[in-house]
Amino acid sequence: MVQLANSGHDVDMPDASNPHTRLSFRRQGWLSIPGGATNEDGGGSGAHFAWLLDGATGLPQQRLLPGDSDAEWLVSESCSFLERLTDGSPAAHHLGALSAFLSSRFQAARVRAPSPDRLEELPSASLAFAAIEGQLLKIANIGDCRTLVRFPEGATRQFGDSPVSALDAQVLRRLVELQRSDPHASYGALRARLAPLIRRNRLLKNQPNGYGVLEPRDSWLQNVQYFEAGAPPGTHVLMVSDGFYRLVDHYHLYDDESLLAAALDDGLEVLARRLRQVEDEDPECRAHPRLKPRDDASALLLVVEAMPRSRG
Repeated sequence: MVQLANSGHDVDMPDASNPHTRLSFRRQGWLSIPGGATNEDGGGSGAHFAWLLDGATGLPQQRLLPGDSDAEWLVSESCSFLERLTDGSPAAHHLGALSAFLSSRFQAARVRAPSPDRLEELPSASLAFAAIEGQLLKIANIGDCRTLVRFPEGATRQFGDSPVSALDAQVLRRLVELQRSDPHASYGALRARLAPLIRRNRLLKNQPNGYGVLEPRDSWLQNVQYFEAGAPPGTHVLMVSDGFYRLVDHYHLYDDESLLAAALDDGLEVLARRLRQVEDEDPECRAHPRLKPRDDASALLLVVEAMPRSRG
């Protein structure tokens, strides 16, 4: 036991080898940049929880909710709930409470009811959620956010996958076909021709043969993926939206290990500048076919630390 200068308290310094050592997150970086007029991403962290949300831009329609967009409303309301988490309940409990909160808020805030034959109107978002429970790192995932974890011994693992990635790949293949058949057409003109395929895919959200995403109704809960791993002090966690992960799966500038290493060594802002540079050099999406010239891009970087225990 040591005395911290000017603290007035004796403090037990953490012992990483002690299985009873309390663990917590410390934020090392947070970045969220819009791809267009409205940023539909969001995220946050506390001592024992962290989350990142990526709202799905709505299809042309009459709005259901107030705010800048329906997806922005969903992300903002989700963040407002998650920011208030304080107890040590399991991650599944917190997500169940989040679902009930969103359903209630949606019913109270909506300006009209969604059309029964247009369920794609409901706002949706991808969610990555991390929690420290005892000595374990618990990760919940729904949608196409990614969580990268680098353990102190150097191994890097990715948690979370989604069938929506395969559906997006189908749309991109169709975009490439259109680009080849009409090489002088603008991206905007070709994007309009993809709208029926995009709407068809959107109808598959939270369906048995489709993909899972967070929505203001409880059917999404059955599609959440859960993972857990031991998380000794020094474990790094990088949560990214698909717009940020383009550095890996679209532009092939990094793999999972080098992306996390660059986030630690160079910082998230450097990665964001490189991301936007590639996109600005290809505004018509021909060198790198993608569904949006620019997407909202967000990343949250955390490290697991041992917490000192104060004695009054």
